Amino acid sequence: MKEIYWLTRLDNIREFNGALLFIILFSVVIFWATGPLMAMAMDKEWSVWVSVFRRKCAGVIISIVAISTIALIFIPTTKEMLLIYAVGGGIEYIKDNDVVKQLPDKCVQAIDALLDEYLDDTPSRKEE
Repeated sequence: MKEIYWLTRLDNIREFNGALLFIILFSVVIFWATGPLMAMAMDKEWSVWVSVFRRKCAGVIISIVAISTIALIFIPTTKEMLLIYAVGGGIEYIKDNDVVKQLPDKCVQAIDALLDEYLDDTPSRKEE
């Protein structure tokens, strides 16, 4: 039963990863855009800000971006996962059940018999 719960949460997990990726990339853009202004306001050089950023934040940001991107690529949506779950279970059931394997043959034979009966019972139009 836990599997079904997590299948329904996949969309939220994907949305969280997308939001996290957007926030991180937006923060990096803002940092690079406003960094020179902050450096001028604090009477420091831009290179000092860049070195602090590289030492303190770059590894964490690169890791978060990489993990979020990989998660967005490989985590399926809820609909995709339910389809995978249902079709996979159905295929396994069909492989293991001999009655289900014989079903298509019986269906074809039944349709053939019904058509033979229907075609034999219809009056020909030549008599009219």
